[in-house]
Amino acid sequence: MKKRKTESREKHTRAIVEAFNRVAAEYEPRTDIFDEDTGRVSALKRIIAGLDRVDRTIIVLYAELQSTEELGKILHVSKRTAARKVAAIRAAVIERYNQLNQLK
Repeated sequence: MKKRKTESREKHTRAIVEAFNRVAAEYEPRTDIFDEDTGRVSALKRIIAGLDRVDRTIIVLYAELQSTEELGKILHVSKRTAARKVAAIRAAVIERYNQLNQLK
């Protein structure tokens, strides 16, 4: 029984990592000459890149899914728990963005 549960958990973890890796590149800051990001988008990408891996994974998956219900299913948490976590990460990103703007 434990072996099956461990295998299921490992499969779930691999699925989350694969989903994250598929979309993470879109949210990484780019510095090449063909980068069409505005300064605002580039700043947000740098802030997101600076989040810890768990928060970055959650916010990138949320940005891709646009649904706390779907995010909750992937993370095996309730929709409400997913929504609270997304709200906390968004608040931290906004706070950091505002701090950067005040430094200008």
